[in-house]
Amino acid sequence: MLNENPSPTREDEGPRATVEPAQAAPRLSTLYFYLTGDCNMACRHCWIAPKFHNSDRSEKALPFDLFKKIVGEAKELGLTAVKLTGGEPFTHPDIAAILEFLKEQDLGLTIESNGVAITPDLARLVRACKNPFVSVSLDGSKESHDWMRAVPDSYERASAGIGALVSAGIRPQVIMAVAERNKHEMASLAHHAKSLGASSVKYKEFPQNRN
Repeated sequence: MLNENPSPTREDEGPRATVEPAQAAPRLSTLYFYLTGDCNMACRHCWIAPKFHNSDRSEKALPFDLFKKIVGEAKELGLTAVKLTGGEPFTHPDIAAILEFLKEQDLGLTIESNGVAITPDLARLVRACKNPFVSVSLDGSKESHDWMRAVPDSYERASAGIGALVSAGIRPQVIMAVAERNKHEMASLAHHAKSLGASSVKYKEFPQNRN
């Protein structure tokens, strides 16, 4: 018997939407922490421009418990490393505890610092962390550096901070902010950084529209 209403074939049904399998979200690798909202330097070129606080102990710091909570949640998403900056990370009142916590969590560590508050004890805590990499600012001669940082004797203290890192077994990177007034000091800064035990020098152009 002839079927007058045959069932539609796959060809008769027209195009079908294809459902692609869901793709997993990329894993989180690194978190950047601006640990303090104030800074012990008043750098002329700082784009963050934190409040100047003439002390090596911050008054506007990220609470340590909150830091640990963020790291714990981020590890569930794949976190393998953190970067600490500021303000100035070494002025955080709990910086020693933070470094010990990061060691316990087996997280890689990068730090950007002005170097002034780095002590031998803190340098050893940094060295104990996983794959530590530290950058310290140094802007040429004492005159140029102290002018750039707007704090007297910051050159000697930053150099001492670099020395503390080197003594602990860390060869930091030196970062020089290059301006019209200190550009002729780039070569001499490289020699000075080498004499201190730095591993490399990075030059960053100073915004010429700043005072």
